[in-house]
Amino acid sequence: MRIFERFRKRRAIRSYLTVLPPLLKKRFGKHKHYTEGQVLRTLNEAGLNQKYTDYALAMYVSHHEFESLMRENKLPCEYKEIRQEIADHFLKGDTSFNTHDVFDFAESPCDLSTYGTHLNEDIIDLDHIDSCGH
Repeated sequence: MRIFERFRKRRAIRSYLTVLPPLLKKRFGKHKHYTEGQVLRTLNEAGLNQKYTDYALAMYVSHHEFESLMRENKLPCEYKEIRQEIADHFLKGDTSFNTHDVFDFAESPCDLSTYGTHLNEDIIDLDHIDSCGH
């Protein structure tokens, strides 16, 4: 994967972690899970990069709904694989994160050091971010 593409991917995922939570909360309230339609509509209306929507869906829809979307061939990647990648780079490797953890992440942008150095593009190993072929 080319370095600029990996950078765009990282930026998109970061926006799903920081921009989507307050928008989802404002539109639908704070929930454990959101529907595919709620996530995609909010992502679209916010003008966020839609190339990596499988990552946004892995953060906000239930595991069951994600697996259903995969079976319908709407999503190219495995749920656990995507969540591992998100966790490794943004959430201290904790794949058990839920939407409330993502909300906490989004609400503490001043102290991103709490989540390690993963947000510093100069430190991160960008070669690790292409497990799904994105």
